[in-house]
Amino acid sequence: MKKLIPAVFCCSMLLGGSVPYASALKTPSAYVQTVSTHQLSEEITVKRTIIEHTNTTYAQENSKTATVSDEYYSGNTLIGKIAIKGTFAYNGKTSRVTSKSVSSKKTYDGWSYEQNSFTSSSGTIELTGKLNKVPHHSLSVNLELSCDKNGNIS
Repeated sequence: MKKLIPAVFCCSMLLGGSVPYASALKTPSAYVQTVSTHQLSEEITVKRTIIEHTNTTYAQENSKTATVSDEYYSGNTLIGKIAIKGTFAYNGKTSRVTSKSVSSKKTYDGWSYEQNSFTSSSGTIELTGKLNKVPHHSLSVNLELSCDKNGNIS
């Protein structure tokens, strides 16, 4: 019993000491920021979705992760989904890309995907490529994901 009381006291001090620190963290959150649809041609429709996540941060910089995805439809048939994901740091003065990835490059109904470039500069990530279907179909793929100095994703 004598050993149990100091052990319980020690554990409660450790846990109690971390509560104020944990409450100072920014809580992560996620939401769909944008969903838009546009006609690429008479046959092809593109549905664009941007999902934004505010990350837990400990430092002077804030951090957000976002994904932009384009779904390509021929009529009502999904023929491709291309998506990029990026993590950005921003502080009110500047923004920068801290990581990037191509998170999806799925094709359906006989279509294929060919990536041309995947670059980043300052607070912007860009991907270009093509969706192709033999014999004569080719669609340009252009995705851009940006974060400004205040953490606004577009």
